[in-house]
Amino acid sequence: MSARDLDEVDRQIAEVRQQIKDQKAIIHRLERENETAGVTQAGVALRVLKNRLSRLLERRVVILGRLRRPRATSRPPRDGSQRKKSSA
Repeated sequence: MSARDLDEVDRQIAEVRQQIKDQKAIIHRLERENETAGVTQAGVALRVLKNRLSRLLERRVVILGRLRRPRATSRPPRDGSQRKKSSA
């Protein structure tokens, strides 16, 4: 996982949030026009979008966790915490 992955998921999150906002506007318009079948279909689409947003947010957390995890190196720590104990 890289910063590029984080940028991509952030872009997708912003996109889906805009789609949710647009879908809610469609639902309100259909409700005003008493289009019950349309409201039902639009509601299903809204639930799908919210589900997608939830998955993207979960993916973002995973990416952040992997970016924060220290990478393994072949060098020993500088503080000497891994020195062998001498037997006296």
